[in-house]
Amino acid sequence: MDADRRTIISGGIAIRAILLGDRDIVGAVGEEGIYPVDSRASERLPRIVYRCAGLERAEVKGWRGSDTATFDLWIYAADYDAAIELAEMVDGVLGGFKGGRGAGIPVRCSFLEDTEDNITDNGIYAKRLTYSVKI
Repeated sequence: MDADRRTIISGGIAIRAILLGDRDIVGAVGEEGIYPVDSRASERLPRIVYRCAGLERAEVKGWRGSDTATFDLWIYAADYDAAIELAEMVDGVLGGFKGGRGAGIPVRCSFLEDTEDNITDNGIYAKRLTYSVKI
């Protein structure tokens, strides 16, 4: 499918491409350390897992308006400081992102809405970042 015809449904592809476009993030987690949906797919640390958590479609007089999706990004690391450092890197790229493309998909803007600290049952530190993304 032509990237210019993609919709908010393809937002996860754009998020991954934007993250992979930052050499500091890739240096921290590698290309294999950024993937969708399932944190159990890898025990690699640190890692970034993203998922679409919601969608709001905007119809304006019969035309598609600006669609907005909510994306959760989970940062997993061996210790709290490493999770925070990686979360700051991610926010430096996605927070306030405007008018760019991810995998050729136009992204109007992205902004941080919420964050949460957690720890998994096996002692891995997790930081959730929630973004609103307009495509």
